[in-house]
Amino acid sequence: MISACTDTDKQSKTEDILAGDSKAVMSADEKSYRIDLNEALLKFRLSTDTKGERNDEITDYLETGGITPAIFQIIGVGVDREGKADTWILGIRYGENESLIYSEITGWKGDIWPGSLPDEEINIDTIIMPAEIFSNSKEITDNLFEKSTTGKTSVMLGEGVYYISPEYSEVTEEIEFNAYTGEVIQEI
Repeated sequence: MISACTDTDKQSKTEDILAGDSKAVMSADEKSYRIDLNEALLKFRLSTDTKGERNDEITDYLETGGITPAIFQIIGVGVDREGKADTWILGIRYGENESLIYSEITGWKGDIWPGSLPDEEINIDTIIMPAEIFSNSKEITDNLFEKSTTGKTSVMLGEGVYYISPEYSEVTEEIEFNAYTGEVIQEI
């Protein structure tokens, strides 16, 4: 539970997002707002640029003191075959602080994360994007989309591994991919 958050509506929304409820992310106006991970990471970089002007409220929220946040975990909720998600959640560390931030049509929102993030920082310049994994491993990943009741997947990246599973599925299935090579590690 994210107990460090003081706004109960915001806390509840973040918990719903982490539980995989993509409906918690999108209002009627936001239905068309779907971005791929590359675009989400670009927007994150622009919003946390410590050298230039900040154009996003996430920087004010983080109060990083000039420290550029590092990404240690990435979660995609409602990811389609094109790699576009209902929301992207980034587990970030800046100094001694850790937060989960999530993408919305209005920009990045965040909550302090009292849990622990993976140890390995994600090199966002060298990871393969989910869209490329879906395209290159179509025969494997199509099965995940077919087993999902929404036709979408859940994507999690941590410690150099993508964990991809069907969204809202009665079948527990997951495929692990190397985030830097795109090779299948394990099918569960």
